Amino acid sequence: MTQNTTRDSEVNDLLCELVAKWNLDSRIESIETITPDASLRRYYRVHLSNLSDNHSPKTIVAMLFDSVEPPEAGGEEKIPTDAAYVQLTQFYLDHSVAVPKIFLDARDKSALLIEDLGSEHLADLLNDSAGRDGGDLKSAFKNAIDEIVKIQRISSSSNLFACKRSLSANVLEAEVDEFEDYILSQKGLASDSVSIIAKFKTELCAFLESKASVLCHRDFHPWNLLLSADLRIRVIDFQDSLLGSPFYDVVALLNDRDVDSALGRDAYLELLKYFFDCVDIAWDEPSLYLMTLLQRDLKVAGRFSKLSSERGLTSYEKWIPGTLRRIGRSLASLSTESFVSAKNLDKNRLGEVRQILSSNIDYVAQGAKDPWLS
Repeated sequence: MTQNTTRDSEVNDLLCELVAKWNLDSRIESIETITPDASLRRYYRVHLSNLSDNHSPKTIVAMLFDSVEPPEAGGEEKIPTDAAYVQLTQFYLDHSVAVPKIFLDARDKSALLIEDLGSEHLADLLNDSAGRDGGDLKSAFKNAIDEIVKIQRISSSSNLFACKRSLSANVLEAEVDEFEDYILSQKGLASDSVSIIAKFKTELCAFLESKASVLCHRDFHPWNLLLSADLRIRVIDFQDSLLGSPFYDVVALLNDRDVDSALGRDAYLELLKYFFDCVDIAWDEPSLYLMTLLQRDLKVAGRFSKLSSERGLTSYEKWIPGTLRRIGRSLASLSTESFVSAKNLDKNRLGEVRQILSSNIDYVAQGAKDPWLS
């Protein structure tokens, strides 16, 4: 997230009104924008002076909702994102998941005032060579995995709305459609190749729908995880939680953007094995992990291309090559006979998809030569 001083009078007036409603003794000293460039929410860090209460926070974060449209998901539960955020905050706090507290619920103004947990993200540690070399990186990522495990151990039979919606096959297929629309459409594939990929997509997404069994954050990547000085993790941007694959969140944690290459193969595999041990899954059977990763990477490659071409967010282009390489790695790993669970996919079609994508996308071909799991 980038930060800039804001002089927007409309925002200033709103935040002054909200702060006064929350705490009459607090005065705004300054406001900074905290801008997630692909978000439908705006965030501001509000610096405060307190007239009589020395225990009040010196900073808070204001979250303003430009849209409260619920995410695409299977199931009957449709709930606006602002209501989802409020309900999930209390729910996660009740289950000891580290999320920011809400100071003021002002949904009538499309706003919330929440706890400020700092500006350092887990992703920042990837660029810190001292932390990486000193072991802090792996410790912090293991702490993040512990938060995933906490979320997964919450009963999926809860009455919470998030446990009544899931990553359905239709939603998963619609996500992969962006890969076809924004990347494959430029390759001029023959109609039979297009048909093979379409059948594979349907098969893959139907299988993943059948594995939607645990509560997931849905976007548990290192840019959505705040890091304290003692490496504790705080989770943000959790309003889209729903049921999904047991691997969905750890896939996002270890593979979003260029996280896998920043970690390096050895640390990546160590962290993945740590997760397998935490959830008591046999290390020699990672097929569901690979299939979850494959679907997400197909979605992400297409999404990044879409953000660049349709919204002018060209900064996302730099992460497309690594995402495509992971697609090649996953296809290569799933093609090995050692992955028994991959029989849920048509092995012949899997090989055909690998051949089609490798022949038409150089980065996929590069990744297929270096599978990390085999």
